[in-house]
Amino acid sequence: MIPDLALEIFLLLLAFFIAGCIIGCIARRNWDLFFGGTEQPGEATQAAKAPPARTVKTSRASKPKTPADAPKPSKPRGLKNARAAGADDLKRISGIGPALEKKLNALGYYHFDQIAKWSRANVAWVDDNLNFKGRIDRDDWIEQAKALAK
Repeated sequence: MIPDLALEIFLLLLAFFIAGCIIGCIARRNWDLFFGGTEQPGEATQAAKAPPARTVKTSRASKPKTPADAPKPSKPRGLKNARAAGADDLKRISGIGPALEKKLNALGYYHFDQIAKWSRANVAWVDDNLNFKGRIDRDDWIEQAKALAK
């Protein structure tokens, strides 16, 4: 009797789990329709297929468009040690945490004005050597460093 009861409980739990998953999927798909959304089914897919109305130009227009246009990576000038006043807190730049600050210091970059002077070739070198994959541009380190260096 006990094994039959355990099997019955297991099967009931499984059935309720599957029913909950199905109800959850249906509710998630129709959430906006039931709770304040004005979209009808199918409108979301039509809107997703429509091309954007216009593109917005950013201040980063001078960045290379293709890998062929990318500058040859060149190591930025570093320092052996921080200046007498001490190293800047590079963590104030969005996207730089304690571990990344240590890596930059190990490469000789201690100050905001050093990062502010990086060229596109320097950014490419740091990107390649620290495996950032575009993080410097995404987080706009150079502009942040220029503002902090003032």
